[in-house]
Amino acid sequence: MLRLRAGICEDPQRHLQKCVRQAEDGGWRTRNPTQMTPAQCRAARALVDVSEAKLAHVAVVPITAVRDFELTGKARPPDIEAIRAELERAGVEFLNDVGVKLRKSGK
Repeated sequence: MLRLRAGICEDPQRHLQKCVRQAEDGGWRTRNPTQMTPAQCRAARALVDVSEAKLAHVAVVPITAVRDFELTGKARPPDIEAIRAELERAGVEFLNDVGVKLRKSGK
């Protein structure tokens, strides 16, 4: 199902071509679908009740990586991937760029 947001062309093919051109021109940064937003990281930590220090320890990344990512959105991609992997291991499910939820215990 295609959801249209304000400001997006109604023709999906034209919109896709425009996005590709913008990305190639460096007009905006594309998000890797395996990554997360800083807000998702903070929310995920709150869901599983884990501190920045504990998350950094289990993800084997510097605590500054967690802090910097949550505050500024900047961190090394391998650190972000390790943080996300640990949060997923703890039961967090990431919902695209819109949020997080706890995974059902049966899965």
